[in-house]
Amino acid sequence: MSTFTLSTEVKNEWAGLMKEGYDYSLEGISLAAITIWGQLWDKMRTLIDNETNLSIEELDEAFFEQEKRISTWSSDFEMELGNASREESSFAQKRINFCSEYIARFRDQSNPDIELLKWAISESYFDLGQPEQGEKSFREQLTAYPYSGWGWIRWSDHYGVLALGQQKNSEKAVQILEQALEVEGLKDRYYVLERLEDLYAALGLEQKASAVKEEMLGLLIEDQDHEPQATTPNITTPPISISPNTTSPNTTSPNGKTPVPVTRVKVGRNDPCSCGSNKKYKKCCGSNDTVQ
Repeated sequence: MSTFTLSTEVKNEWAGLMKEGYDYSLEGISLAAITIWGQLWDKMRTLIDNETNLSIEELDEAFFEQEKRISTWSSDFEMELGNASREESSFAQKRINFCSEYIARFRDQSNPDIELLKWAISESYFDLGQPEQGEKSFREQLTAYPYSGWGWIRWSDHYGVLALGQQKNSEKAVQILEQALEVEGLKDRYYVLERLEDLYAALGLEQKASAVKEEMLGLLIEDQDHEPQATTPNITTPPISISPNTTSPNTTSPNGKTPVPVTRVKVGRNDPCSCGSNKKYKKCCGSNDTVQ
């Protein structure tokens, strides 16, 4: 257990800045929230770097007495930077900088929060108008996390519903999701299929859309049969080679195997909302969640 402590004065100052940012965020004033939270991160980063071997985990543990979590706030800060970058690309670089700095100061690189920040970096390259770098980043991420259904969706979305200008490429968005379905043990398969159905329908591929919808229905039925014992499948498949330009066979079940039961995993606050609105979960169906 860490012996590092924060003074009451510092805790109160940080808690005040955190709350002020959340107040602006809840009012939809992203720029103000980003400005305040940027000041907060500067203070946190400076303290970490001035202490010997201090990590974000230890800082979070010391700050937790304020009933706030730095780990939760970090994803909200990243999300606000992402929202702002859709309007002004310069915020995409700020998002990359923050995520990179945060990750570098976090000891447990296997933590799920770190994975989310890495996806955010990949997305931000597309918002910067650097799709080649975004491609490279997503491929690296999916080599490390090939079973992440939402990781594949995030990549596909930047050629689909989140594409900017000439980056729009529905056929490539489809190819990415089709390749995702070939991954045995893919998590959140249902949501990958849901996104693929929308793309097929938009491209006028009604037969494929119907086949995907049928598989989605099968997953829901199978999931219902397995409740409450449904669990994430054991993963034994080795890492795969990411090659998004390879088109999957045109079959009802792209991997030729029995569908994996859909796992009931809560959608992350920073993930695209599963209702199809193309908004972040927290800004859509999760807008009533209590801020911690």
